[in-house]
Amino acid sequence: MTTKYANIASDLEEKIRNGQYHDRLPNERELCTLYSVSRNTISQALQQLEQKNLIYRKHGSGTYVRDIVEIEKHNVNIHLFTDGFTKSAETDNAAVSTEILNFKMAFAGKLLTDKLNVSAKTPLYEVIRLRLINGQPACYEINVIPIALLPNLTPEDMQGSLFQYASAELGLKVANAAVEVTAPMGNPDVLEALNLVDATSQVVIRSEGTVFLENGKPLEFFDTYYRPEYFNLKANTN
Repeated sequence: MTTKYANIASDLEEKIRNGQYHDRLPNERELCTLYSVSRNTISQALQQLEQKNLIYRKHGSGTYVRDIVEIEKHNVNIHLFTDGFTKSAETDNAAVSTEILNFKMAFAGKLLTDKLNVSAKTPLYEVIRLRLINGQPACYEINVIPIALLPNLTPEDMQGSLFQYASAELGLKVANAAVEVTAPMGNPDVLEALNLVDATSQVVIRSEGTVFLENGKPLEFFDTYYRPEYFNLKANTN
């Protein structure tokens, strides 16, 4: 038997795809009235749409609809981002290791308010890691994680897979990732960490985005820079 929230999510998805809702959704109170259900039911329906990357929420502003082209792009199941760097590299029989370059606490600020759907004063972990494959620098990674999700996270935990830690310790399962991939020139910190200061080409592969849990909550915002020879994108389209 299909649940109420699943039916509502399906109806909202149809309206998004046919252009009835092309910018933003009605607020939760209006949706409650429209569908004659509780706020909790609407919240569950919106979580389903978030998991499909059809919508995104801005704290204190509302629920917005992604551009259809962007939706199709984000409905790609990208193993590198949903399995994690450690699992993806180990699948290729590579020896993976990690150096923690920085581990500190910070507040979200304006940029991360939108990326993680939190308030500006939300405390976060900000972690900078250098990931190595067979002892060679492969990627420079910045991870930003809400402390409330992983309250006991330590630098030692970040030596391995964040996703495996979240799953094993707290039962949090990764569902998908909204990712943008570009190829910029590396900044000085990135070039030095990746041993590219004297390289003929100083172009790196940058992936930036948000990883979502099965319940629709953002687990982390990441900003990662790869040496080009270590970046391998594997995708299955749905």
